[in-house]
Amino acid sequence: MNAAKLLICDDVDDIRMLIRLAFEAEDDFEVVGEATNGEESILAARRLRPDAILLDVNMPVKGGLEALPDLRVAVPDAAIVIFTGFEESSLGDHAKVRGADGYIEKGTEVTEILDLMRCLVQERRTRNGEARRSR
Repeated sequence: MNAAKLLICDDVDDIRMLIRLAFEAEDDFEVVGEATNGEESILAARRLRPDAILLDVNMPVKGGLEALPDLRVAVPDAAIVIFTGFEESSLGDHAKVRGADGYIEKGTEVTEILDLMRCLVQERRTRNGEARRSR
């Protein structure tokens, strides 16, 4: 199976670097780009066509929740996970309504983040493969 292309969207340089290092250490992910705000994330998604997007909520210019509908249109087959420092449980539900596949809090163990992203990418690939076969 091809490595999943990942787009990391967070306005904090250190967080992007840590996430990039964690995913680059894995054979099944390739970090193809980074964005520091919601507008950049939409442009990068259109250009890079990632399989997965890790998306912060609180970013300048346009936040992650605001960018979600545009990201879903730009890359409808991508697994999009909200990645935030907010611990509000209703935020996860709100994110899913807007198009996110998952929600995870910053501070979560890296192995959990990797496992969630793997699971969601696989679900998307399976669903998209089934949709193509049924056409």
